[in-house]
Amino acid sequence: MNGDAPDPDAANRIARSDWSTADSPSEAVVHAVAAGTDVDPVELDPLQKYVDVDALDALVRSASDGLHVSFDYEDVGVFVASAGTVEVYDEPLDDE
Repeated sequence: MNGDAPDPDAANRIARSDWSTADSPSEAVVHAVAAGTDVDPVELDPLQKYVDVDALDALVRSASDGLHVSFDYEDVGVFVASAGTVEVYDEPLDDE
């Protein structure tokens, strides 16, 4: 996980959602990735294989509006902002 904002020139956003209306930020990530990749959420790998979902949820819920977390999931890039948004990009965001 890192806090770098995605480079809009490097990847195209394929989905965006508001995690503040979901049960949890991690649940919103799964649904946004499913929507962006046109895959049923139950067909996706468990998010826990990619990121500690409890830590993700606690971090973005408790942080100021300036915090951003990004990671790769199911061959796409995910960007979660403490301001309440989830963005999904058509390619991984991490260089590692």
